[in-house]
Amino acid sequence: MDDCPVLQAEVLDWLAEQLALAPVPKTNTAPRNKRLSNQAIKQLGYVFKYPSFKEGYGGMLEMSKEP
Repeated sequence: MDDCPVLQAEVLDWLAEQLALAPVPKTNTAPRNKRLSNQAIKQLGYVFKYPSFKEGYGGMLEMSKEP
């Protein structure tokens, strides 16, 4: 729901790369992807904490490294 919509496969590939894991296997039966607009919620005054999934998940990954 941020300002940088991406496909689920892209998020999973990025997470696997960040965690030094093998890429998620691709299948021919991928779920249908929908892109949703966040304009209505933004018009209500909601402000997203992160501009994209990379900043949001990146912050969580960094926190998991802390002692």
